Amino acid sequence: MKKTIYILDRNAVSLIKNHNQNKGITDTDLLNELERIDKAENTITPSFSIIEGEHGKPQTKKEEIYNVIKKEIGEIRCFFQKAKPDPIISEKECIEHLIDILLSNEYKKDISNQIEFLEKVNEYIYIKVSNNTKKEYKDKILDAANDYGLNRRSPIVLCTLLCLYKQDNNTYRKIIKPKEKILKENYFYNAVMDFQHLDMMIMFGTMLRCVNYNVQFITRDKCLKILFGYYNLDKCSIEEVEGNLLKKEYQLNSSLLNEIEEEEELKRIYFP
Repeated sequence: MKKTIYILDRNAVSLIKNHNQNKGITDTDLLNELERIDKAENTITPSFSIIEGEHGKPQTKKEEIYNVIKKEIGEIRCFFQKAKPDPIISEKECIEHLIDILLSNEYKKDISNQIEFLEKVNEYIYIKVSNNTKKEYKDKILDAANDYGLNRRSPIVLCTLLCLYKQDNNTYRKIIKPKEKILKENYFYNAVMDFQHLDMMIMFGTMLRCVNYNVQFITRDKCLKILFGYYNLDKCSIEEVEGNLLKKEYQLNSSLLNEIEEEEELKRIYFP
């Protein structure tokens, strides 16, 4: 029987913290889901919330990241009585490697590029536009993706194009949250971290395929679930190829084709 590693998003970890501190729980469905997976054969990781950090902005100090790791693992161990905390972020050597990655120039540049990409394309997606304008804006979005070295099949580019073409569906706008004026520095950081969740799922899947593990994502974010559902995770891969550089391969499935059935421009991009 395959074992399962459950990856918790920040909302799930926050609920665990509130439960551990005897604070009021409003999302009882999520609490019940977390209690159901407390089994000896399961492994629990708060990697997503560790990578995102506690304050909704890029982490810049080793001590800051180490304290977040220590706190998150402690909360996981307190809540789950049978399931095991992720050994990858419980061992000192692995913790040091994770911190090195999060503080590396390559990782910082990747996150910065994605934030700047959303800042640049925000003007194309925050309001509804005519069909004639869509093609012009689509080309500008793809040009910006190329400028920032982003794969057009990546969730950030796909979600941006879906914001443009599926204007009556708020699913994708709820993820990116485009608006007319961006005044807050790193406003799109949380959206970028949401897209990082998919990459982390693919990375875990790539590493664990050879050892008979399933990877499951625990979140109450219905919009992310829909977006991530367009990917065939078993055929996506992310591997470290040089230092902290990553080679990313994404494969989309037929549920996306159903979503964009009437959008010929998108079909040419994703299903040529």
